[in-house]
Amino acid sequence: MHQHYTKIGIKNLLYTDTDSIYYTGETPPDITTNSEEIGTFRIEHTNENMTIWGNKTYSIADEIRAAGVWKTDLKNEDFQKGIVQTRKM
Repeated sequence: MHQHYTKIGIKNLLYTDTDSIYYTGETPPDITTNSEEIGTFRIEHTNENMTIWGNKTYSIADEIRAAGVWKTDLKNEDFQKGIVQTRKM
């Protein structure tokens, strides 16, 4: 992954995880994308707003991704207002 960070440029990195990189700017031509080969990337989002709240907790184009939380339980406003809701499992 570090080799990809260097190609993209550290100043362009927004968020990284084990198997993903979110960044601003263009994809460098020597990074293979949209391939089924191991070690390549697929582009899932372009020109979307991204909000990052912390590790494994972010939203892209109003789709929230938060580790350990049901996707239907959260809205962007919940994080921005600091709302916490507890439910029985």
